[in-house]
Amino acid sequence: MKLRGITEDCLVFYDKNGKVGVNVIPLDLFKFLPRVGDRVYLPGIDGYGQGLYQIETITHYYANDPSSDLERGDVRLLNITAEVTLVHPNG
Repeated sequence: MKLRGITEDCLVFYDKNGKVGVNVIPLDLFKFLPRVGDRVYLPGIDGYGQGLYQIETITHYYANDPSSDLERGDVRLLNITAEVTLVHPNG
């Protein structure tokens, strides 16, 4: 069994003003990924952070892929973090 971090293979929505994660969603659930400037409704975690957010930045995090030839420098996408700001609480 391979151990994974909670945000591995996920899109993490991070409220940069609240300095808190709002939602963590597996990448395989997306048909398309949001872009900078898009507005997204997020349900929050345990009722905290629910509302309409604007995406400010998107960062892709990569890691060495242990199942490949490391001498070639093969990497894989670890996760994506979207920094968001709250536009309207509770949507």
